[in-house]
Amino acid sequence: MNDTPTPELNIASDLDKYARRYLKKMWVSKGCRFIAHRRLRERNHASQLVISLFSIGVIAASISLLVVSPDNKKLSDFISILAINASIFILVLSNLEFAKNYSVEAERMLRGAQLLSKMHDDLELNINQGSIAKETLAVIIEHYNQVLMDFEVNHEEIDYRYFQVNHPSYFDLEKLGLTKRIFYRGEYFWHIWGPYSMCIIVPPILIYLAIRYIPEISFFKV
Repeated sequence: MNDTPTPELNIASDLDKYARRYLKKMWVSKGCRFIAHRRLRERNHASQLVISLFSIGVIAASISLLVVSPDNKKLSDFISILAINASIFILVLSNLEFAKNYSVEAERMLRGAQLLSKMHDDLELNINQGSIAKETLAVIIEHYNQVLMDFEVNHEEIDYRYFQVNHPSYFDLEKLGLTKRIFYRGEYFWHIWGPYSMCIIVPPILIYLAIRYIPEISFFKV
């Protein structure tokens, strides 16, 4: 979704229509940014959850080495390898997630959405009063453009699609069909939790398969 305002038209010729166009722009912009704020905030929570779970795993592995018999070298070596790999994973993931700065970007999205929301309400109030002065509209549009410049990091296309799904009648999404709308919702939640869910689910499965089927580390009779 491109929030770049449409080039100025002849406001005097159809001021009310022009004001309503900007009212819709602000409504979509603020809505997408509120959604982006929630998405980034949830991704930050998901990232912290994965890092916390792996940290707990490393601590548990370290403690388990204290109770494993020294004679069971195969098991102790395997636990040590798991702990080392998990520590490396935590370090890499922490650096990657820190670079993405989800929490800071989420707050910027929220701040931008709040400013746009206030401007939207002011413009809506002026329109509902029956008339809006050309100068008033010009000031509101100028503030709108300034907010877009101050918060130049825009929401992503996935935020816009999720906003569309939440307002299907406005975007005439009924033509897309129920399946497509369900897909858009699933895409949004997968974008937040999908990769981190895999980080939680896949490692235990791989560990079990390794223990079960690799003879060098197998603790079971095959």
